[in-house]
Amino acid sequence: MRVRVALCGLAVCLLAAPILSAQDAVKVDPKHYTVVSENDQVRILKVHYGPHEKSVMHTHPASVAVFLTDSQGRFTFADGKTQDLTSKAGDSSSPSNNRAWSP
Repeated sequence: MRVRVALCGLAVCLLAAPILSAQDAVKVDPKHYTVVSENDQVRILKVHYGPHEKSVMHTHPASVAVFLTDSQGRFTFADGKTQDLTSKAGDSSSPSNNRAWSP
């Protein structure tokens, strides 16, 4: 059975952290990431991946993710390690700060 990978509404808040433009998800992967709102303290991104879609390596410093739909995915970190993710609508997570990863 194929599992639809849909991170339909991942809201990511980046709190008071400098963004490295070479790894900024919005800049390196605009197909999947769009800025909803931002100011000098918070940045909110909308993220959407279709089934089997991948991203490039990027970071989310000081982030919090809120999932708007059920989703499953696999993250690959800069060191080559992987981590599977399963979330339900309404779940939230706070990944390790400044880790580079690619869904």
